[in-house]
Amino acid sequence: QDNKYRALMSTENIKTRFLSFNLSNQPFNEPEVRLAISQAINKQEICDNLFYGIEIRADTFFCRSLPYCDVDLEPYQYNVDQAKEILAAAGWQDLDGDGIREKDGQQLSGELLYISDRASAEELVLTLSSFLKEIGMDIKATGVDFMTHIAELRQGNYDLTYRETYGIPYDPYSVIFNMNPERGDYGMAQGLIRLKNANKIIADLQSMSEQKEILQTYNLLLTEIHQNLAFVPLSYMKELVVFDDAKIADYQFNGQPSNVDIAGIRLQEE
Repeated sequence: QDNKYRALMSTENIKTRFLSFNLSNQPFNEPEVRLAISQAINKQEICDNLFYGIEIRADTFFCRSLPYCDVDLEPYQYNVDQAKEILAAAGWQDLDGDGIREKDGQQLSGELLYISDRASAEELVLTLSSFLKEIGMDIKATGVDFMTHIAELRQGNYDLTYRETYGIPYDPYSVIFNMNPERGDYGMAQGLIRLKNANKIIADLQSMSEQKEILQTYNLLLTEIHQNLAFVPLSYMKELVVFDDAKIADYQFNGQPSNVDIAGIRLQEE
């Protein structure tokens, strides 16, 4: 709103916001519950209202423009009625009329961890919680500091968590490598936890040189991540800059988020 400043955003999507499940914890170990959640979240509304139309709805875990990520995967469409039907068919019913579904004496509930000092994080997780309440799920959002969040993920002390991928140039390479449980990222390892020999496949990928073999391996891994539904991709983030228009004429992004490129700054002529 201040004419003194100018704002720009990158044309490139730099990273993915996503919701991550702990597949060892009930009820998120049930594929039907994860599928219902993925269909209950209105990603377009999040992009339009929460992020002012700047971010793009994410239908796949990685943006297809990234290397090796142009894989044909059928998106999970937003459909609240279908989400409710999936839960009901899986035995989750609201028997006492309190708005929360139950099965075998257990409520359809969980705790959603997020890093509290991240911009827009609290508003986002509260929005996610409200979407899930609409299908009969009680999700409590809990904000923690960065180091606590890392510790809880490493120990598997969470039900759900809001995360972001590492961003270019680390996506998809570092994210995929960290899905190997031996690397210590318990949360990221959930993406391929159901894939037999995932550790060996990831290890072999690091030494592959044939492009066809690399493409086939990424196709396998990205398809498994998508079908496993350990993650629900929410939106693709853009890189943003704001600068004094009287001193700086333009800025060119260098493709590395949060890394201001001095060479990309063009000053106003005197």
